[in-house]
Amino acid sequence: MVVSVSWSQSTKESAKPDGFQAVDVEITSPKICADWLDQPELAEKNIVCASFSNTTINVCQGDDGSPLYTNNGGNHYIIGVASWGEKCAQKNSPRVYAKVSAYLDWIQSHAQEN
Repeated sequence: MVVSVSWSQSTKESAKPDGFQAVDVEITSPKICADWLDQPELAEKNIVCASFSNTTINVCQGDDGSPLYTNNGGNHYIIGVASWGEKCAQKNSPRVYAKVSAYLDWIQSHAQEN
């Protein structure tokens, strides 16, 4: 299980909550993600999809850049950064995240400059 942090609206028309919310999500298999996107090469290399199967609260418009992370031994590891999705606040509607590991070299090279 991984966690998505965002404004977590229950519908795209609903008011934003007072602060960020954390929602447990499930990583969607690369095959399901590729079938959903109809872009298998993208799903394998650069993105990760997460599904909000137990809730209608999820990443929505305005949440791009929000983290998708896991907790391992008290340490938090960012897996992805919210990018896009077709449906907002609907069960079983995968959200697409940029896969951090695919861009780690670029991140490290630019983080060292600053």
